[in-house]
Parts: sequence; C-alpha cells; structure tokens
Amino acid sequence: MYRKSNSRSSRQGPQWIDAVPRWTSAQTEASNRFAQILFFRFGITGLGSYFGKWWAPVAICALVGAAIGAYIDGHSGLLLYGLAGMAAPSALILLIAVVSYAAVYLLVFFAVWALLINGLLWLFQH
Repeated sequence: MYRKSNSRSSRQGPQWIDAVPRWTSAQTEASNRFAQILFFRFGITGLGSYFGKWWAPVAICALVGAAIGAYIDGHSGLLLYGLAGMAAPSALILLIAVVSYAAVYLLVFFAVWALLINGLLWLFQH
C-alpha cells in the first residue's frame, strides 16, 4: 500500500523545467477561439454552411477516406473512414489554428529569452 508522506517535497528552488512554457487550458481556449475566427472568415457558421459552402472539399475527402477505408478494413472501413473524411477539412482548419498559435507562443518565449540573454551580455560587456 502506498502511503503519502507528510514531509515537504524534496524539490528545492527553481529547476530548468520551470522555465519551459507549458500548454494549459488558457492556450487551448485561445487556439479554439482562433479556429472559430477562421471558420467565421470562411463563412462556416454551422453544419449547414459547412456542407453547403465546402461541399467539394468535404466530398473529395470523404471519397478518398472511404476508398482508403475500404481497402484497409472492408465495409466497416468504408463507412468509418468516409465519415472521418467528411470531418477532414474542418480538422485541417483546427490543426492550422493550433499549430499557428503554438508557433506564436514559442516565438514570444524565445524572443523574450533572446532579449534577456542579449541584455545580460550587453550589461557585462560595458
């Protein structure tokens, strides 16, 4: 049986892991808002407009997914991969939003560290 000790953690002071940016629920919410803005810019406000305005990409992705699914899994793959293919264009937009937000997040993180390091180097040179 595991018993939790009453003593403090053995971790003393800040460690290098404290300097690494962490993806939290705030970043997830922000990237989801960014994806919603992208969908709104493309004119997608619901399922009706998704299938209405994007019928060609949805149909192509569904057909390709169904063909791959039929080749891999037969009849069940035809259905499941075809349904997954219908969601592929929206998943791609969501992926673009998340990757773009993560890139900006890391860019800001590295820019701040570059400024700090350059500031310290400038301070010690003069």
